[in-house]
This record gives sequence, C-alpha cells and structure tokens, in this order.
Amino acid sequence: MSRLPRLCLAVILLALPAVLQGCAQSDPTTASARDPNVVDSASYGSLMRVADASRAAGDLAGAVGLYRRAAVAKPTAADPHIRLGETLTDMRAYNEAITSFQWALQLDPKSADAMRGWGHALVALDQLPLARTQYEAALKLNPSDYRTLNGLGVIGDMMGDHVTAQAYYRRGLAIEPNNLALQNNYGLSLALSGNFDESIRILKVLAVNPNATPRNRLNLALAYGLAGQPDEAARASRNDLDEVSIQRNLEYYALLRSMPQQQRSSAIRGNPNYFPRGTGVQ
Repeated sequence: MSRLPRLCLAVILLALPAVLQGCAQSDPTTASARDPNVVDSASYGSLMRVADASRAAGDLAGAVGLYRRAAVAKPTAADPHIRLGETLTDMRAYNEAITSFQWALQLDPKSADAMRGWGHALVALDQLPLARTQYEAALKLNPSDYRTLNGLGVIGDMMGDHVTAQAYYRRGLAIEPNNLALQNNYGLSLALSGNFDESIRILKVLAVNPNATPRNRLNLALAYGLAGQPDEAARASRNDLDEVSIQRNLEYYALLRSMPQQQRSSAIRGNPNYFPRGTGVQ
C-alpha cells in the first residue's frame, strides 16, 4: 500500500515534460518571440487582435508590448508600427510615437494612416506647420479620410483661421456626419467666429448624445455664454459643474463678450479648457 502513491507520482512526473513540451509547441507566439527572423502569420494575426482588444479596453501599456511583438513577428508590416504610434500618442509619449510612424513610413512610404498619426503627434507638440504638412500629404493619398480633415480643421482653429477650419470640418462631416469630434470642433469653431446660432444648433444635438463628454457640454455652455444667454449656459453646465464653478464661468463668458471678436477668439484659443495643449487632436 505504501508504494502505490510513489509509483503514481513517478508516472505523473515522467509524463509532465511531454505535456509541457506539447503546450510550448502549440503556442504560436513562442517561436517568433524566440527567433525574430521567423515570420509566423498565425502569431502575427493573433498578436494584432489581442493588442487591438487591449487598447480598446484601456490597457495601453499591454497593447504597446503586443504591437512590438507583432512587429517582430512580421518585420515587413507597417500596421504594428502605426498602431503602436497611435497608442503611444494616447499615452502622450509623442516623440516615441513619431519614431513609430517614421518606421511605418519606411516600410510603406504611401501610408496615409502613418502620416495622419504623425500629424496628430505634432499637433500635441504644438508644431503646427509641420503637422499641417503631414496632414496635407495624407489627404492627397486619402481625400476621404475625415480624421485627417478634422486634424486640418483643428490646426486652422489653433492658428486663428476659422474660415478654413470650418471648411475642413464641413468636408469631414459630409463623409462622416455622426462623428462626435467633428461635430464638437465645428460647433466650437462657429462660436469662435461669432456664428452663435449655428454653433448652438450643432452643439445642442451633440450634448444630448449618449456618448457626449463634459467637454462637449461645456462647449455648448460657452456658445450660450458668448451669445448672451447666461441662463442657458448655466443649464448646460449643471451636469458637470458645481454652482460656484458655473458662476465663475458665467463671469468669464461676460468678460469674453466685452472683447472684440478677434481678441475674444485668441483668448479662448489660449484657454486650456477649450484648446488643451499636449493632448493631440480631439
């Protein structure tokens, strides 16, 4: 009776290495991780899917590691570098992001996605002329990319050229009419240029969207405030601000109304609540 447990344990231990070996062989990421020169399409596809899911779930650091492994698994692919750059931009690691987009363009010199991503990172670094160059190059390759049009609109507004900015936003909205970023930026741009009625019309619709953000609603409050409708401005703010903050904003709106339009626009562009620097294109 005393030998039976030891015998069973010996059999299990002898079988265990074979089981572990089989598990290692079934893991498609192991071979390519050991040998970066091996292109394993199954491993690459799996890594990209898991990386995309991690990024969507908010695990940006995990996504970065997976995109880097995918780039090793398929060294000729530009996509891992593009998505890595986009994720690094989300993490505000803008210089690293630019390096990733540059790698992508070495692999695919006609990648509009890499050019647009590079432009986003440059906007966050406040390098607007360089960003515009990247966006314009991307737009030539993909004229229907509403994200590039949005980026060009943001640059126009940041540089005080609201007429040009609004033309880009309208082009983007003609392609993707339900895009919240385009709606928000177009509405804010209209407020900056003094077209309050149209700004309020657009931002009111956006504010009740289930996916609207506090920033969207506070842009509506700004439009009401600039239009001289403080009660509506306060009402639009109450989901996101306390009464003390609302009163402070109403005083700010009154101050802005007292300024000439160009000076008012410049003051709002310098306000990080409306044009946050270092956060890329929204």
